[in-house]
Amino acid sequence: MIKIESKPIYTDYIRLQNQEQFVVYPPLLHPDDPRYTLFWSKEFKKCIEGTWGKMFDGYRYMPGKLYFYKNYFLIQDTDANKQTRYIRPRTDDIEWELAYMALEAHGFSGFLDDEYTSLEIAKDMPEPTDLILQRYPEAIIDGKFKKYIPARENIRKIHDKPKGRALMQNPTWNEFVLGTRGGGKSFSAAAEIEHGIIFDGTTVYNEDFRRGKLTSEYLVGSADSDKSSELCSKVRASIEAKTNPNFRDIFGIWGNPGDDDFTPSPLFKDMTGSLVSPNKKNPYRHEYKVQLGGRWVTKGTNSKLYHVNYSPKKGDGAQAGAGGRYLKSIIEEVGLLENVIDVHTSNDSTVARDGIRFGVERYQGTSGNIEYIQASKKMFLSPQDYRILSYDNEHGKEGRDGKVGFFLPFYMVLRQFKDKDGNTDYEAAANHVNKIREEKSKSSNPDVLREEKMNRPCFIEEMWVNPKGYLLPYDEAVVRERELLTFDKYKEKETPVTLIWDSKQGEGIYNGVRVKINHDIEPYREYPIDPSKRKTPNGTVVIYEFPQQINGKTPADMYRFVGHDPYVEENLDKGGSVGSTYVIMNPKYAAQGFNGNTIVASYIDKPIGGLAEYYENQEKLLAMYGNPLQGLCIEKNRGQDCRAHYIKKNKAYLLMPSPNREQGTNIYQKNVTSYGYNVGNKIVKLQLAKMMADWLLEETELNDGIKKNIERIPCLYLLRQFMSYDLDGNFDAVDGFRGCIVALREYENLQIAEAVIKNENKQTFRGLLSNPKIFKHGKEKQRV
Repeated sequence: MIKIESKPIYTDYIRLQNQEQFVVYPPLLHPDDPRYTLFWSKEFKKCIEGTWGKMFDGYRYMPGKLYFYKNYFLIQDTDANKQTRYIRPRTDDIEWELAYMALEAHGFSGFLDDEYTSLEIAKDMPEPTDLILQRYPEAIIDGKFKKYIPARENIRKIHDKPKGRALMQNPTWNEFVLGTRGGGKSFSAAAEIEHGIIFDGTTVYNEDFRRGKLTSEYLVGSADSDKSSELCSKVRASIEAKTNPNFRDIFGIWGNPGDDDFTPSPLFKDMTGSLVSPNKKNPYRHEYKVQLGGRWVTKGTNSKLYHVNYSPKKGDGAQAGAGGRYLKSIIEEVGLLENVIDVHTSNDSTVARDGIRFGVERYQGTSGNIEYIQASKKMFLSPQDYRILSYDNEHGKEGRDGKVGFFLPFYMVLRQFKDKDGNTDYEAAANHVNKIREEKSKSSNPDVLREEKMNRPCFIEEMWVNPKGYLLPYDEAVVRERELLTFDKYKEKETPVTLIWDSKQGEGIYNGVRVKINHDIEPYREYPIDPSKRKTPNGTVVIYEFPQQINGKTPADMYRFVGHDPYVEENLDKGGSVGSTYVIMNPKYAAQGFNGNTIVASYIDKPIGGLAEYYENQEKLLAMYGNPLQGLCIEKNRGQDCRAHYIKKNKAYLLMPSPNREQGTNIYQKNVTSYGYNVGNKIVKLQLAKMMADWLLEETELNDGIKKNIERIPCLYLLRQFMSYDLDGNFDAVDGFRGCIVALREYENLQIAEAVIKNENKQTFRGLLSNPKIFKHGKEKQRV
């Protein structure tokens, strides 16, 4: 088993053989030579429909876009002498994987001459209808569907013979490629755009294409136009190189500029327009003018490339691509695009016509540039929610239901460890990575190794590394999140409720509070919150375990650890925070068979009624759990409104006095008129984070066995904030939960202090009893 550091790496990538069979050097033929037309017709067909090559006693299919990329696209390369030049790109294992991803995403449904089909409707439809027979004849034999085989399996397999061109009749999917720097993602994307412009988006070499009846549109954008401008410049450079005699042996250019018979490559297209963002009014397009009958006539297929800026700093940045219909929409450096989900929502309709998808959105980026990570991470780890082509996660622990986008690990882009056919020597590549990481680990600055992993990750979780490191248990939070998401287990844990004051006795009433289950209100689960995706902006009280009783009553100290993070009354849709409250059962009750040391309830909300409504609901929650004496722990410098509410209600006894031990003051000095704990600076925040991390990793034995506390966290919103937590951001759930842990540690310290005092008093009393000057022992009698 090959490992990087202590983790095994994924090595089941495609294997290749005889790649030289796909390399073509066009003969230098005059355009009037009949062989010229014959050769280039065949090349056009291969670039559009793909080709087959002999490999491993069978045949492997090479997609047309990959064939074009290998032979007719140029990239920059720097040689051993530090000289930079344009060369043909390599098509190693990773390029084949990306090409196969694109083929599947664009709707691959099988091969023309195959006895199998990958048409999705053939998987579940027992008999083809007349409409299906008419629309998909390639998937039918003798009036029945061909045997179904999944698209990915069909694309990747070695076939017994060439099976003809690829059929593209399935619905399209989106692509999400994320990973290391230096992976060639932009070059392959640029080649795909050029391919689309030159061949007008066709997948069949037919008369419609040859007569110029087809057209296609492409879209490129990013949060920073400089990032997407680089991709656009690669498209232009490769197109214009097809008129450069220096590349005549690659592109079949005849003669030199100025010659009467100078002829650019047949792959060249005259382009006009701008590539400067935004270029909606003057897109880069195939258009030229010719003089016919004494007047100038516009010619060309009008296949075009739009370039937009999605910057969230622009009010309508997310809608920059709206209005068009694109065969491919490419979002560059997606890690910099904090509004990427809004971009997706806007662009979703631009790759469909009359409700039928024909185009693909491609998101791509490098992990080292992930500054606004949450939205990109959410899409990458939940691909099914955004119609993103998903893969089994073989690169770590993350991913909803084990599915992720396409991850590009560092060890797969190390060209020096690939053979002549482009196959990776995994052991050599892993050794190289291990040596780099070992050297980086010697630095006294831990950021050196962290940044190495973030910029050149080998496992998915390394992409999200905070430059300052994880302050809370990241890996454990990922595992717990995945466990809750599996089969929607989180829904079994949570009961959303509305609380109503009710002094009667009866079922569903707890300590004067009636509980009404309310599934119409959706608890906060996603982080960051996207109000546009919620049925209602309101949160709700969530019960994970209803109040327990001993001898018919809820003990006053059973739920005495309640943490609360206040909020200011900002609009949620403008990024304002929410109020959060968590309730933990006293650990001491675990010894009596209860679920001590676990979260039993939460209240995350920003109600329409403002702070007054929030604290009224919080007050009901506290009453429901027995009005824990001095149980509500808040931040001292942000809890004015909370304190005022409970003082006004004559319930100041619910507020926890300012801690004495956890924040360094003398245990015997207590100012009971001071409530809440201090969070005055980053040093204190760091100490409190360490306190939370320690508790999360501590073990508690309950009826379900011995587990770390984080393994019983029931709240997805809280877990997702654990994964992102730093000292600078707004993490309302973590801050609310932090109050529980401060209260718990203060309680423990008080118990220890009381035990110490009791023991000291006991020892003092024993000393007095044994003092012969005070008491006489044995047969002597005390004098009275």
